[in-house]
Amino acid sequence: AAVASAVAATGDWALPLASGDDYELCFCVPPKCRAELPVLAKGAGIAVTPVGRIIAGAGLVCIGPDGSAIELAASGFDHFPTPRAS
Repeated sequence: AAVASAVAATGDWALPLASGDDYELCFCVPPKCRAELPVLAKGAGIAVTPVGRIIAGAGLVCIGPDGSAIELAASGFDHFPTPRAS
Protein backbone atom coordinates (compact mmCIF):
# COMPACT_ATOMS: atom_id res chain seq x y z
CA ALA A 1 0.00 0.00 0.00
CA ALA A 2 2.86 2.38 0.76
CA VAL A 3 4.45 1.85 -2.66
CA ALA A 4 1.10 2.28 -4.42
CA SER A 5 0.56 5.53 -2.48
CA ALA A 6 4.03 6.79 -3.47
CA VAL A 7 3.40 6.02 -7.15
CA ALA A 8 -0.03 7.70 -6.99
CA ALA A 9 1.47 10.81 -5.39
CA THR A 10 4.53 11.16 -7.62
CA GLY A 11 3.80 9.21 -10.81
CA ASP A 12 7.28 7.69 -10.36
CA TRP A 13 7.28 3.97 -11.18
CA ALA A 14 11.03 3.50 -10.54
CA LEU A 15 10.53 2.12 -7.03
CA PRO A 16 8.19 -0.77 -7.86
CA LEU A 17 9.77 -1.51 -11.26
CA ALA A 18 13.50 -1.24 -10.52
CA SER A 19 14.00 -1.80 -6.80
CA GLY A 20 15.27 -5.00 -5.25
CA ASP A 21 13.80 -7.26 -2.61
CA ASP A 22 10.78 -8.17 -4.70
CA TYR A 23 10.16 -11.80 -3.92
CA GLU A 24 7.37 -12.56 -6.34
CA LEU A 25 7.55 -15.24 -8.99
CA CYS A 26 7.12 -14.03 -12.54
CA PHE A 27 6.13 -16.59 -15.17
CA CYS A 28 4.56 -16.86 -18.60
CA VAL A 29 1.39 -18.69 -19.60
CA PRO A 30 0.48 -19.44 -23.21
CA PRO A 31 -2.57 -17.44 -24.32
CA LYS A 32 -4.55 -20.65 -24.88
CA CYS A 33 -4.13 -21.55 -21.17
CA ARG A 34 -4.78 -18.08 -19.74
CA ALA A 35 -8.40 -18.77 -18.77
CA GLU A 36 -7.37 -21.82 -16.72
CA LEU A 37 -4.83 -19.94 -14.59
CA PRO A 38 -7.23 -18.28 -12.10
CA VAL A 39 -8.97 -21.63 -11.50
CA LEU A 40 -5.67 -23.44 -10.92
CA ALA A 41 -4.34 -20.65 -8.69
CA LYS A 42 -7.49 -20.62 -6.58
CA GLY A 43 -7.30 -24.39 -6.20
CA ALA A 44 -3.69 -24.06 -5.04
CA GLY A 45 -4.58 -21.23 -2.65
CA ILE A 46 -2.30 -18.68 -4.28
CA ALA A 47 -2.93 -15.25 -5.75
CA VAL A 48 -1.86 -14.42 -9.30
CA THR A 49 -1.86 -11.05 -11.00
CA PRO A 50 -1.40 -10.61 -14.76
CA VAL A 51 1.24 -7.94 -15.32
CA GLY A 52 2.05 -8.00 -19.00
CA ARG A 53 2.54 -9.95 -22.17
CA ILE A 54 5.38 -11.09 -24.35
CA ILE A 55 5.48 -9.69 -27.87
CA ALA A 56 7.99 -9.97 -30.70
CA GLY A 57 10.87 -7.51 -30.56
CA ALA A 58 13.69 -6.49 -28.29
CA GLY A 59 13.65 -4.59 -25.04
CA LEU A 60 11.15 -3.84 -22.36
CA VAL A 61 8.21 -1.46 -22.68
CA CYS A 62 6.29 -0.60 -19.53
CA ILE A 63 2.72 0.62 -20.00
CA GLY A 64 0.99 2.47 -17.16
CA PRO A 65 -2.61 2.11 -16.04
CA ASP A 66 -3.61 4.95 -18.38
CA GLY A 67 -2.13 3.13 -21.40
CA SER A 68 0.86 5.42 -21.87
CA ALA A 69 4.48 4.23 -21.93
CA ILE A 70 6.46 4.71 -18.74
CA GLU A 71 10.04 5.93 -19.18
CA LEU A 72 12.32 4.54 -16.48
CA ALA A 73 15.42 6.46 -15.43
CA ALA A 74 16.75 3.44 -13.52
CA SER A 75 16.63 -0.28 -14.05
CA GLY A 76 16.96 -3.20 -11.72
CA PHE A 77 19.76 -5.72 -11.46
CA ASP A 78 20.71 -7.26 -14.82
CA HIS A 79 20.76 -11.02 -14.27
CA PHE A 80 21.82 -11.67 -17.87
CA PRO A 81 24.42 -9.03 -18.80
CA THR A 82 26.08 -9.10 -22.20
CA PRO A 83 29.58 -10.53 -21.78
CA ARG A 84 32.31 -7.92 -22.12
CA ALA A 85 34.93 -8.32 -24.83
CA SER A 86 38.35 -9.30 -23.49
